[in-house]
Amino acid sequence: MKSTSKLLASDKAWLAALVSPENRVAIDFHRIPAFYTARRGWFTEPTPFGQHLLYCVVSGSFRLREGKKEHPVEPGTLLWIPPWSSFRCWLPDERPASFFRFRLRMESPRGEILARRNTPLLLQGAGAARHWIEEVVRASGREGGPLQNWRLRAALLGLFVEILSPQTHEASDGQLRPQQREELEKWAHRDGKVQITPAQLAARLGLSADYFTRLFRKTYGLSPRAWIVRERVRMAAARLLESNLNISEVAGEFGYQNIFFFSRQFKQVIGQSPNQYRRATSR
Repeated sequence: MKSTSKLLASDKAWLAALVSPENRVAIDFHRIPAFYTARRGWFTEPTPFGQHLLYCVVSGSFRLREGKKEHPVEPGTLLWIPPWSSFRCWLPDERPASFFRFRLRMESPRGEILARRNTPLLLQGAGAARHWIEEVVRASGREGGPLQNWRLRAALLGLFVEILSPQTHEASDGQLRPQQREELEKWAHRDGKVQITPAQLAARLGLSADYFTRLFRKTYGLSPRAWIVRERVRMAAARLLESNLNISEVAGEFGYQNIFFFSRQFKQVIGQSPNQYRRATSR
């Protein structure tokens, strides 16, 4: 039997509901792994479980059909599908697509399924949201305890603050525009094995290096060089999960000649060693 649902009236109400101890919040990784590589024949459609579906695309792309509209879901894109939405996702060709994904169910004390929207949200240029997706995955993988639920809620709060923030959709003064962010992220993710420089990023947007760096820092909260390292490590992390290569081989693919240096940067970015990450995320 389908549960009743309640559409919350504001973003603030949704965020408050996430951290309210009265509401039950659950993440489902039992039916789907946290990181997945979709291959030929993959598709997904609505489920009867009253769950929100969230996808963060790392490489490749798939298609979303919502009613009569179709949209590409490409690297750096976050897709939020609320319960009982009418949609279909599928691979348009034989090229695989890799993404983080999870299902979220939030239930009131009266058994109502809580939602903020009733149609899918496709957020392009949402690279910053990936950090919070990974935090959700890590928090869900921790051993139980009195603080485990709060770790999970804190990660979910960070994720949805990022998703719902006006700055995520529309740049304020002194920041890169969403189209510029999308261009950078697509270009940087096109081939992570080719090392790029901050000067090349600036040239890609047709900006001077100094002006680009100021805009970049205000947009992402870190320097272009630190961002390049972060994105390269994230692509290496995805490669660890979608392949059977050993850590040294993955490091070499992404230009690291020293595995110890790779492991140090990996832990700085991901918060776990490559071995720990591979064990914890491939569940």
